Amino acid sequence: MILSVLQKNMRAIALSSCALAAMTCYAQDNVTTIECENPSEKSYVEIDERTGCSGQSGLCFHSWKGGYANYEFEAPKAGTYDLTIYYVTTEERWFSVKVNDQAMKAVCCSETTPNWDGEPVLDDETGEVITPGVLSKTLKVYMQEGSNIIQMQGLFKYYANDATNLEKPYSPILDKIEIKYSDTQLGEVADGPEQILRECEDYSSIIGSAFTKNMGAFSGGAGVNLNKADGGFTYNVNVATAGVYKLDIYYTYMAERWISVKVGDTKRMNVQFKTKTETWEGTGTSKPEEYPAFFQRSVLIWLEAGDNVITFSSYTTPGTNYADSPSMDKFTLDLIECSEFVKPTYDILAKKVSLADIATFTANEEIDVTKLNDHNEHTGVTLSGKTALTVTAELPYAFKITGYSYSTSNNNEDWAVEISADGNDWSEISAGSSKEGTIYTYSMSEPSAAAKYVRVVASGTENVNLNEIQLYGNPCVSETQNFPEGIFKADYITLDYNHEGFPSWNQKPENLFNDVLNDLYAFSKGSEDVYVTVSLDDVKATSYMIAVSELWHHPKNWEIWGHDCESDEWVLLDEQANIEFIAARGSTLFFPIADPKTCYEYKIVFKDKDVELSKWQMFTEEQSVVTDICSIKADDQTMVDIAVSNGKLTLSSDKAANYNVYSLQGVNVATGVVQGTSNVSLPTGIYLVKVGNKVIKAAVK
Repeated sequence: MILSVLQKNMRAIALSSCALAAMTCYAQDNVTTIECENPSEKSYVEIDERTGCSGQSGLCFHSWKGGYANYEFEAPKAGTYDLTIYYVTTEERWFSVKVNDQAMKAVCCSETTPNWDGEPVLDDETGEVITPGVLSKTLKVYMQEGSNIIQMQGLFKYYANDATNLEKPYSPILDKIEIKYSDTQLGEVADGPEQILRECEDYSSIIGSAFTKNMGAFSGGAGVNLNKADGGFTYNVNVATAGVYKLDIYYTYMAERWISVKVGDTKRMNVQFKTKTETWEGTGTSKPEEYPAFFQRSVLIWLEAGDNVITFSSYTTPGTNYADSPSMDKFTLDLIECSEFVKPTYDILAKKVSLADIATFTANEEIDVTKLNDHNEHTGVTLSGKTALTVTAELPYAFKITGYSYSTSNNNEDWAVEISADGNDWSEISAGSSKEGTIYTYSMSEPSAAAKYVRVVASGTENVNLNEIQLYGNPCVSETQNFPEGIFKADYITLDYNHEGFPSWNQKPENLFNDVLNDLYAFSKGSEDVYVTVSLDDVKATSYMIAVSELWHHPKNWEIWGHDCESDEWVLLDEQANIEFIAARGSTLFFPIADPKTCYEYKIVFKDKDVELSKWQMFTEEQSVVTDICSIKADDQTMVDIAVSNGKLTLSSDKAANYNVYSLQGVNVATGVVQGTSNVSLPTGIYLVKVGNKVIKAAVK
C-alpha cells in the first residue's frame, strides 16, 4: 500500500517532541520506543491484551483485509537507523515495513515464541529465563531529518520452492518498535517505484473459457473469472526495476478457491483463497468497519526489468476434480525487499512421459535429436539460415496416434505432422490444438490409422526452432492383436483385489488383462487405496505399461510392488505421481523399472479417488520396448551393437563410430569413439544413447 495524500500531509507536520504522544513514544539512552498498539493511523488490525508484552498489549494485522498501521518518528538527523521490532508468534508469520516512500521490506518471523502472550519460560528453581517470550527482528532503514512515517502491513506467508501456496494471512503479534541511530551508515535510500495498478478485465489475452463480467461495485465496473479447468488471463507488465514484487489480488467469493500464478516461463504457484467475503458482488458488508467488501490475497513474484507476462490460470483444488476461481477485481504490484525470496526456475510444461520415450529419432539435418525428447521444452535446436526441418520418430511397432505435442518459438502455421505405416507413404494428421508457453498440444477426435512412423515437418520463413516432441496413442501390434505380449496372460494368472469395480457395467479388474482397448476397470475408492495383485510363476519384469481409452478419470498417481522371491517380502519397484495422458482418446505409456526383482506376485496400488483404466501389463527384458539390447546403423557402412548389463553400457562395432550418452535431463554423461568394444559404467537410470544421428533409450540397472 503506498502512502495516501492524507498520510503524506501528516508526515509533513513535524512533531515538536514525543511528548505530543506520550502514551505512544518515549526516548531513553538515544533509543526511541513506540508501542505497536498505539499507531497514529490504523486499518483492520486486532489489538489484544498480551501480558508479556511491554505495554501489556499487542497488535496483529488481518492481511486479507489489507490491514496496516502507521507510526510517526521524529528523526533528529538524516541517516541510517536500526529499526528493531519486537514480536510474539508460535508459528512462522510475515509482515512488511515501509518507511516514507521507500520500497517495502518483507519481514519473516521464523523464530518462534513459546506462547501467544509473550510470557517467557522460566527455570522453576532460579527464575532465570530459559526461553524468551518476546523476540525481535532488526532492520536498517533510512530516515530523513524531521518527520517520518513507518508503515507496517500484513503479508501472507511466502513459500520458497513450493508450488502450493496455502493461505496464511495473519501477522505475528507486534509488541513494540525501538529506533536508534545506527553505528553503520549505508547512505541515502531513494524512493521506490510507484505502485502499479491493473484492472483484471484489462487483460492482454484470454485463455480457454475464462470470462469477464460486468460488476457495478468493482473498481472498473467489471471483474474476471477463470471458469473451470481451462481458463486463464495474461497481463503484459513493464517495470523499470528487476526484483521481488508483492502482487495483491483484490477479489470476492463465498467458497474456497484456487488459482495458478506464474511469470513468463517460470514455475507456477498454486494460490489458495480460503477467506470468504460477505458477498460475490462486492456491494458492501453489514459491518464495514470489520469487513471490507473486497479481500486481498498477496503473493511474492519476481519481475525482470522491462516486459513481463503474468498469467492467472485455473488450478484444480487438491483432493477434488473441481476447479474455479474467485471473482477478481484488480491487482497491484509493489517492489519489496525480501532476502528469503528464491528466484523461481523455469516451469517445465513438457509431460513426464510419452510414446516418444520408446521411439528412435532421426532428422534430415545434423542436429542433436536428444534435445527433442528430454522432457524439457527449454532445450532444443535452432538452425541458423535454415527455415525447414523434418524430424522422424520410429516406434517399436504400430500405434494409432491419439495426440501429439511439440514446442517451438516459430509461427507454426505451415508446419505439419505426418504418419506412415512403412516409412514411405505419408499422410498428414490434424487435431484440435491448444498452446501453453511454447508448446502446441493436439488432441485428436478419433485415433489415426495404425502407424509405425511419425514425423514433424517444420517450414516457414524463420530460422527453424524445435525444442520437444511428444507422442500419444494406443498400440496396434498386428491386424489381430492390439497390445504387446507381456508376463500377464489372462488364462495363467490369479487375481486378488480390494475393489471389484462396477461389474454390472463390465468395468472389472479382469478387463485389465484382455486385448480389448475399451474394456475398462473403473472404481471410486473410499479411504483405502485400491490395489490389484497378480500371482504367477517366478519372473523378472523390467518395465510395464499403463493404457487408458479416454481421459475421463485416468490414473495420475500409483505404485508398482513386487513380491521378491529372494527376500520373500514386498518391495516397491516403481512409483509415479502427476502423470498426464493428454489425448482425449487415451494413450498407452511405458515405464522402466530401475531395479527389477524376480517376483511371484506383482501389485499395482492406485492413489487417486476415481480411476478408469484400460490395461496394465509388465514385460521381461526380452519383451521390453525400453531397449536394453539393440543395433544402431550409424551410417551406411557402420552398425553399432548396444547392450546393457550389471550397470554397464557396452557398445560394439568393427568400424569407428562416435557416440554420446545423455541423461533424460539432457546432460552429456559420456562421449567417445567406439571401435571394437567400449564399456561405459553408469548409475541406475534411463539414458539416451546417440550414435551418428540416431538415438535410442537404454535402461541401466
